Amino acid sequence: MGIIWPGDIQYNIVLLFLFDAAPYNMVKAGTVLKNIYTKMIHVTCCAHGLHRIVEEIRGHFGTVDELIFNMKKIFRKAPYRVEMFKSEAPDI
Repeated sequence: MGIIWPGDIQYNIVLLFLFDAAPYNMVKAGTVLKNIYTKMIHVTCCAHGLHRIVEEIRGHFGTVDELIFNMKKIFRKAPYRVEMFKSEAPDI
């Protein structure tokens, strides 16, 4: 924070503490920083939380998930098929 506000840290302007991991030391750091930065919201593992939601949704639509898997399998390592698909269906 000293880099952003040299000389006088703006404690009330810091609003979010976000990181992509939840080891004990990061959770503890967020708790301590919350006492210093009074308006700060401490968010842990936002990306992991979103990933879990998406995985849950995928679980409810098994047929669509299988279709996407098979389409990826068809087009993977097949540049000719990709080009042919793009020429036949350019808007997709």
